[in-house]
Amino acid sequence: MRHLTFPHAFAKVPVLGSLFSIGPIPMAGDGTTINVAKVDPGRPGEVLFAPSCRVVFTPGDWSGSRLTLPLGQSGHRLSPYRDDQLADWLSGDTHPMPWGGPAAGTEIGVLTLTP
Repeated sequence: MRHLTFPHAFAKVPVLGSLFSIGPIPMAGDGTTINVAKVDPGRPGEVLFAPSCRVVFTPGDWSGSRLTLPLGQSGHRLSPYRDDQLADWLSGDTHPMPWGGPAAGTEIGVLTLTP
C-alpha cells in the first residue's frame, strides 16, 4: 500500500499547505498494474503521480461514455465538490458523461478501421 497526496499551489507555504492539499490517501498500484501509479524507487511508499482522470468513451453510443476525476469538479477549499469523486476514482468507479455526442446528421466523415 502506498500513499498519494494532491498538493495545492500553497503546499509549501507553512500552515496553508496542510489546509489546501488533499492527502495522504492510501492507494494501491504501481507502474506495472492496471491501477497505474508512478513510484519513486527511493521512496516506495509514496506515489509521485497517478492518472488525472479515468474515462471510457463509447463512439457507437456517446451517451454511454463515463468519466471520473481523482478529486472533484471544484478546487475551492470549502466546496462540497472538491473531492466528491475521490472514493469512486480510488475504487475504479465512473460516472455517466452528460453528453450525447454530435447531433445526428452533423458528422463530417466516416472512419473505417480494418484489421
